[in-house]
Amino acid sequence: MTQRFFVLKNCSMLYRQAQIYYSQRFEPMGLGSGQHYFLGEIGRRPGVTMAELAVLGCYDSGTVTRAVSKMCQNGFVEARPDASDKRIKRL
Repeated sequence: MTQRFFVLKNCSMLYRQAQIYYSQRFEPMGLGSGQHYFLGEIGRRPGVTMAELAVLGCYDSGTVTRAVSKMCQNGFVEARPDASDKRIKRL
């Protein structure tokens, strides 16, 4: 085994442990571990669109839509129509 393999394996283990940690911390609030990224980006960029979130995080639009919809339903995020284009929702 090469040194590179061990580095990649350790990165994978660290990522998984972080996901477990976030899941445990966010569960009492009704949030999943995958939603913390979106919540953080919306907090840093008020008025961001779902399309912009998808590009920023390299997510597909369906993933963003599901995560944001759940956060809207639970009252963590509010979606408002864009002033110039009513099809666009600002978060």
